[in-house]
Amino acid sequence: MLEDRLREEGRDDLADVLKACRVPFTLVCVCCSQRIETTKGCGKRWCPVCAPKVTAARYNRIEPIARSMTWPLAVMLSKRNPRDIEGCVADLKQAFKGFRRTKFWRNTVRGGFVGFEITHNHGTPHIHLHALVDCEWLAIATPKPARGHSKPEIARLCKMAQAELAAAWAGYLGQREAIVWVRRADRRALAETIKYPMKPAELLNLRCRASDMIDELDRGRLVARFGHCHAAHVEYLGRGEVPEVEKLCHGCLTDRSIVPAQTYNHFFDELAVAQINTQRGERSQTVFGGLSPRHLALLGSREGWKKGQPPNIIGATADPEIPW
Repeated sequence: MLEDRLREEGRDDLADVLKACRVPFTLVCVCCSQRIETTKGCGKRWCPVCAPKVTAARYNRIEPIARSMTWPLAVMLSKRNPRDIEGCVADLKQAFKGFRRTKFWRNTVRGGFVGFEITHNHGTPHIHLHALVDCEWLAIATPKPARGHSKPEIARLCKMAQAELAAAWAGYLGQREAIVWVRRADRRALAETIKYPMKPAELLNLRCRASDMIDELDRGRLVARFGHCHAAHVEYLGRGEVPEVEKLCHGCLTDRSIVPAQTYNHFFDELAVAQINTQRGERSQTVFGGLSPRHLALLGSREGWKKGQPPNIIGATADPEIPW
């Protein structure tokens, strides 16, 4: 349905992206040669099929860092609805970037994650952001609750702190008032922060052109990290990169012993190259180390084995029983 709507709007380039999504193809395990039928996704944040997968992958990378926060706090900041869709996300991103440099924010928030979201209400786009921050008390003039305060007194202080945040945010935007929402974070706060910027089902119910909304979503990053969470994210993933994807089926992954992923994948890649060179009549000598006994056993019996244990170093051979 979304593909048909994009073609009606004359955006065949976006419709072709959805058409190429979920194309079936076959994967072959490099260990046991098992064939796995699957589909290839487009990876777009506005795709009804790939958007939940992109969000789930991002959640798995960020969740260990968010769990280490001392005072997780869920914050929502909104802005007056713009008249045009073009540039509405960029304006809010620039506003939040400057608001983070204010004394109000720097003195209260240590770091966190932010995600931008667009909804379409009453014919105009409503742009707002969700932030999961490490903050004990998001206020300066309002004192934080102390031990011994009653529940009504705590509720009054929280209401005053939220009003102070709304005044600071509205003043920075140049508005008379702004809608904000603050609560102590629970397990669902992270998912609410980094979820897809717009529900894919809402693209079908827009009064404006869906292609214009998609162009706005594709202009830049809609989930970011800041403060001490930025350094923790880079350290956790290793230079901010996603770990290498395994090239094995589920059965072989559970029987890999203690072989690192990089060594394991490099072993079968080089072994396949050695076999190709042997078929071409070229000489190839490849040495491997650090492999599990199960996969070394595929090479057959070799000299130097003691009590069923393979040697530390073994050379590649042209054994036809090895699944290349």
